[in-house]
Amino acid sequence: MAMPADIRIIDTMLGIPEADDRSDWFDPFRPLIKDKQTLEQFAMPAQYMFKDIPQTRNVDDYVTWTVEQMDRFNIDKAMVGWSDNATSYRAKEKYGDRFFFDLPCDPNKGMEEVRRIKRLHSEVGISAISVFPAGTLPQVAINHKYMFPLYTCAAELGIPILLNAGIPGPRIPMETQKVEHLD
Repeated sequence: MAMPADIRIIDTMLGIPEADDRSDWFDPFRPLIKDKQTLEQFAMPAQYMFKDIPQTRNVDDYVTWTVEQMDRFNIDKAMVGWSDNATSYRAKEKYGDRFFFDLPCDPNKGMEEVRRIKRLHSEVGISAISVFPAGTLPQVAINHKYMFPLYTCAAELGIPILLNAGIPGPRIPMETQKVEHLD
């Protein structure tokens, strides 16, 4: 059955590029990558699974380009990661009716991160926080004590916390994301 054209999509994992070369996205967890293929051949760390990475050549305004792509694929709204930079502010200002934001968090930062979450929730209105446990450095497991200030903060603010669980896309250690840690 074909996708109905009268149903608008809400995408909960969309990214707004900031440059054509986005390889810096995995710089924070590059030290965890050990396999030669990922380090030398891939433009992004999970490229062994995602073969056709979209190209954004010759784009002047990545925010508008992203909205054009959303329209092309019938996406009404999208949750994107808040980066506290010009791109995120422009997306909120120019297309606030199209984007809502999650805040990627690092549990290694403790109460400093909790204060940042509360500040951005107040200033920006973030809708969720997120953690990629296998991508933190050092890695922090879903059930580690460093996660609990984030869980508490999310509960206090009445927002969800989005966790990557299971085998990570990049070829990095997976212990931190084992689903057993959710029990």
